[in-house]
Amino acid sequence: MVQGFSPVRGIRQAETPFAILYEGFPYNEYEIKKGIFTPEEERLAQALSGALNRSLHSDEWTARLPTSIPKGFAGAFKTRIMSYADSSEIVDKLPLEEDWEKVTQLMNDLLTEYQISLTDKERFIEHVLDDGVGFGYLGLRCRE
Repeated sequence: MVQGFSPVRGIRQAETPFAILYEGFPYNEYEIKKGIFTPEEERLAQALSGALNRSLHSDEWTARLPTSIPKGFAGAFKTRIMSYADSSEIVDKLPLEEDWEKVTQLMNDLLTEYQISLTDKERFIEHVLDDGVGFGYLGLRCRE
């Protein structure tokens, strides 16, 4: 056992698809869950998140899309999701609840329309949007 660390955790306060929050002293502890998505899903998530937060240029994120993604998906993502994100400013400031729900629904509709096969669509959407707006693993806590 490592000196100074205890295997005992405090009371579980919250859980997201990506992390568990435990009460701790003097600070709360986060346990980050790994391996939620397949490598192809993670690659898709990173490309879409990078597109949303503009850390990847258009040529970069479209080149990173897995080969299984249908043609036309990138254009539809740019037209529907990125345009809405820009107009509602969800990347630039803390999103309003109705904006978050709207962009979540738009993502769901887009993935359904292009028949993107995912192990857990709801978690995938949450992951892409949280990373895309800069929340990362703390997205659920930020929206509370």
